[in-house]
Amino acid sequence: MMKLLIQLLLAIVFPLTSMLKVPDSMSTEVGRQQVAQGAPRNDPGTPRGTSEPAGSRPESTCPPTETPLTAINHGNESDFTLGEYPIFFFYNPYSPENLDLIEFSLYDKGERRTIYKTQIEPSENPGIIQLRLPEEADYALEVNQTYRWYLTAYCSERRTDGPDVEINGWIHRKPMTEELEAALKNPSIPQYITYMNEGIWYDAVSLVGQSYASNPQNQAFKEAWENLLQALGREHLSQEPLINPVVSGEADE
Repeated sequence: MMKLLIQLLLAIVFPLTSMLKVPDSMSTEVGRQQVAQGAPRNDPGTPRGTSEPAGSRPESTCPPTETPLTAINHGNESDFTLGEYPIFFFYNPYSPENLDLIEFSLYDKGERRTIYKTQIEPSENPGIIQLRLPEEADYALEVNQTYRWYLTAYCSERRTDGPDVEINGWIHRKPMTEELEAALKNPSIPQYITYMNEGIWYDAVSLVGQSYASNPQNQAFKEAWENLLQALGREHLSQEPLINPVVSGEADE
């Protein structure tokens, strides 16, 4: 089903890929048949996460929002990255007056060890926030390892110590293979398309999202971002601002 969605997406993406000028990533025109074939997936995939909250706690003081707190990821089977220090993208629907703080936590697969934990200060307006793991050895993701993350929102005037709203997900760091490296260097296929075909959605979102955030007036970046969100079922977030710069909070003790 996802492969079919990517093929449909490419019919839209095609005309604009030649306009994307990010070095080694979104450059040159792409052949539809080349991308549609993709590479076979031999990995078991990642577990299912909860990219949107099932609901808020009964005692929550969070105001209702049209769009909930949302992770911009695949959410099931294809939450991969190649990076030691990936970037996580989340939509925050709350204004500062309604939000005390947002907390991000990253654990090993069994949730026995905390890899990273930080508090994110509320932005001035609702929008898409970006969080990159600090580039320190203690926080680096290991190859062939799966991790669990949580994003929790604590709203103003909360009545308990628990989070008001929570979402969670998974991320698995894949190794770079000779075949994948060659595919990423293929000048006829933009890197983010290769990431999508390989299920490396965290890197696809990061590449397109950072390009668009750095130059939101660029129509090609804008359309690539919109089409990527559509492939992920997050098209309703396409008009939300990407908050720049990337948020990198300090780790909590």
